[in-house]
Amino acid sequence: MRRRACAYITRESPDGPQLLVFTHHVPDAPDVQVPGGTIEPDETPLEGALREAREETGLAQFGHLRVLAEEVWHGPEETVECYFVHLPLAQAAPDAWEHVVAAGEHDQGLVFSLFWTTLPDTSGLEPNMAEYVHLLR
Repeated sequence: MRRRACAYITRESPDGPQLLVFTHHVPDAPDVQVPGGTIEPDETPLEGALREAREETGLAQFGHLRVLAEEVWHGPEETVECYFVHLPLAQAAPDAWEHVVAAGEHDQGLVFSLFWTTLPDTSGLEPNMAEYVHLLR
C-alpha cells in the first residue's frame, strides 16, 4: 500500500486564516490542489509532508506539525493510505508566486502557481484534498 501526505500549509492574515493551494498545467490533474505526495518508505507521515511541502513550494520554515486525519483511498489499481498534515507557516511568504519543482520522480520540472485562499473558502480545491480543512479551525 502506498502512503501519501496532503500538506495543509496555513498562515494568518488580516482577513483570517489562509490555506496555501496551487495549480499547474498537467493533463488529468485536479484544478486546485494542496502540496503533497508520496511518503518515502523510511519517512514518517510528518517527515513526508514536510519534505513534499518544501519541494513543491520552496518554503522552508514551519511551526509545530501535526497529523489531522488519516484516510484510506481505494482506487481501481491501488490502495493509498493518506495523511492530512497541518504545517503552520513560520516565515514570510508572498501572496502568490510560481515555483519550479526541483525534486521528485513525477513533479520535477513542473511549474506550480501557488496562492493563498482565505478559509473556509475551498472552492475549486479537489474534494478529497478539502476533506479535513474544517479541522484547521
